[in-house]
Amino acid sequence: MFWLTIYKEYIQSIMVEGHSDSSGLEADNIVLSKKRALSVKSYLERLRIIKQYHMGRFMHVTGYGSAQKIMHNGVEDKNASRRIKIKLELSDSKIINK
Repeated sequence: MFWLTIYKEYIQSIMVEGHSDSSGLEADNIVLSKKRALSVKSYLERLRIIKQYHMGRFMHVTGYGSAQKIMHNGVEDKNASRRIKIKLELSDSKIINK
């Protein structure tokens, strides 16, 4: 996570996205994927680097359920579909103006 120190001044938001496989009801999958994302967000907020640079305020979570499941040869890869993605949104204007 050392790369956060390099880009900290450019970070506009940190999005934690939760995903699930297609087993069960989609309403349950959305809840499950959001809980998964909240769990990761909670973990990240406890890291010293996140606390030190007050990055918790930039964190947002969303749960997609199985809407973005991973398919291989027309068959869902259930293990791969159950995942978390962490996306950083950077401010282009700060990078360009430097």
